[in-house]
Amino acid sequence: MSWHVIVTEFKQETVAQDTIHELGLETFLPKMRRITRSHHRLASPFLLIMPGYLFVQWDKDADRLVWHAITRQRGVKTILGLSEDRKRVTPIRDKDFARLQELAAELSMEVTISNARPKPLASETMVRVLFGPFEGMMGKIEIDNGIRADVLLASAGVLSRLTLPRELLEAAAI
Repeated sequence: MSWHVIVTEFKQETVAQDTIHELGLETFLPKMRRITRSHHRLASPFLLIMPGYLFVQWDKDADRLVWHAITRQRGVKTILGLSEDRKRVTPIRDKDFARLQELAAELSMEVTISNARPKPLASETMVRVLFGPFEGMMGKIEIDNGIRADVLLASAGVLSRLTLPRELLEAAAI
């Protein structure tokens, strides 16, 4: 059994997960629990760790029939690793999936957030990532609306633009 990455339609991760479950396949949708205090009530919505992606496990031998059925499900956009001739799907490596599960377990701890939106940071502000797989990394704010921020992170000499929840960032003292 191998794990594969499914790209979902915009905000359709749980729809895709439900329809794929109907096929009898195991799925993995990494989420982070967040407790929000709003009007003196506690709500505990889940935030997706990797919005737009869903992981599905299926047997390599049943490969072609299964992935054809998956691509026809509601909420599914495509499968990552699909060959150009559309005859093969490359699974993710077991060690990569195991690492993803470890990161998801770390992120599944509760993060308490008040209903006060963080004050947006100015463009070019240096920030530090407080939590998650990029914890401790430094970057520059490109755009911050107080809910999510686009951040340029440098890793191994490569600049990557990421959109992160604003509560996971803090302004760094330089």
